[in-house]
Amino acid sequence: MMHELQSLQDRIGYVFRDQKLLEIALTHASYGKPDNQRLEYLGDALLGLIISALLFDKHPKANEGMLTRQRAFLVKKSSLAKLARAMSLGKYIRVGLSVGDVLTDGMLADALEALVAAIYQEGGLPAAQKVVSYCYASYFSEDFLDVVHKDAKSALQEFCQQRRYALPDYQVSEKRVGDRVGFEVCVSIHELKMTATMSAGSKREAQYATAEKLLDQLQEAGIIKHEYNRSKAH
Repeated sequence: MMHELQSLQDRIGYVFRDQKLLEIALTHASYGKPDNQRLEYLGDALLGLIISALLFDKHPKANEGMLTRQRAFLVKKSSLAKLARAMSLGKYIRVGLSVGDVLTDGMLADALEALVAAIYQEGGLPAAQKVVSYCYASYFSEDFLDVVHKDAKSALQEFCQQRRYALPDYQVSEKRVGDRVGFEVCVSIHELKMTATMSAGSKREAQYATAEKLLDQLQEAGIIKHEYNRSKAH
């Protein structure tokens, strides 16, 4: 076990002085006490703080609504589980016989949160920030903004489907300013008589931006929760 844990520590760039703390972070409740539930609780809050700070620094032009959606996307269970799988974290997690060989997204996500908390407990916030930044490196790029745009458009569609509304209606028109061609998109939810309009240099970007604006309006009206895609069920 110690040899295997060393390979994990090499991968994340942090070596524990207290190997027992690392073992606890990787122990599911089904295995027995002490387990990682308390560390998972702390890690959930730490990830929110660290990701918020990273996004704030790396995307200075993003507004509060966009930053909130980015953070929600990054800390939801499915995103955490994807990162855990990329780290092969599952093979280090200790589980009871009742669990079997298949680890759920929730188990993987909880273990990753507990791991972050364990690093914080021993190495402090700078050490936890360094590891989180490393694990999330692939997300912090210009392309990631497009990922979150897509997530907003999907979220708007899911909202309509859950309410049994017609799908969002996107109306696209071309706009010219001198020699430059741009696009204006108006999206509407007919049942709520709500619309939003945004312009951008491409149809795709304009559609994503418009979906975000309408989501913001739904949030401000109290129709959906502010962090609409944070649900741990994801």
